[in-house]
Amino acid sequence: MDIGRRIRAARIMAGFNQSEFAKKVGVNQGFLSQLENGRRRPSMKTLDALIAALGTNPGVFFSFKPLEIKPLERGDKHGALI
Repeated sequence: MDIGRRIRAARIMAGFNQSEFAKKVGVNQGFLSQLENGRRRPSMKTLDALIAALGTNPGVFFSFKPLEIKPLERGDKHGALI
């Protein structure tokens, strides 16, 4: 799975729509769409922001194992990827 597809899968699994996730990452929605569709590659700065927004580690984007989501805890709106 390429990084764009993993970004999209991670975003969806964490419960974000594209618009709110773009705001959380600090990019515009069009750029996030381009990342997810493989038309652009994230810079290290953007990759760090994606990781922070998801509350996870770089392995989420570069691992061959399937994505997993940590169950929500009371009061959480979005899950975290593990």
